[in-house]
Amino acid sequence: MSWFKRKKKFEFDGDRFAAEVMYRVRGLFLDSQLQDAFSLSVIAGTTAVSDEVAEMEQQDSDKRVQKIEHLIPLILTQTYSISKAMAELEKAKAMRTEVEVPDDFWELYQSRNQDMTLAAVVGCIAQMVDIGLLTVGPRRPNVKR
Repeated sequence: MSWFKRKKKFEFDGDRFAAEVMYRVRGLFLDSQLQDAFSLSVIAGTTAVSDEVAEMEQQDSDKRVQKIEHLIPLILTQTYSISKAMAELEKAKAMRTEVEVPDDFWELYQSRNQDMTLAAVVGCIAQMVDIGLLTVGPRRPNVKR
């Protein structure tokens, strides 16, 4: 009789690992709330999925995002500040080179940066919460200070 339990020999299942990675990559695009998330995930290297699987994965994503939706106003404010500062910095650099760039370009630049930053942050946080790498507290009631 042995006093110690024998550990099972670890067996790497490449197919299962690949499926999990593809699920997580598709989930990242879905959680990021990007339009055409499935198409973008295929461009990123995942396999296409059936309509039934796509619907299930969209429902999973909705549940993940719902867990962090109370953080989105804060994330939105922070990504706006970062993207605005980045646009102003790039605009200042362009002015030193005496290249004339219209103001509407900088507005679009700032808007696109914010959209991408917001999508990346929301997607990453939703995935980290789902995997268990990050714990997000519950919503706090509106408290006047």
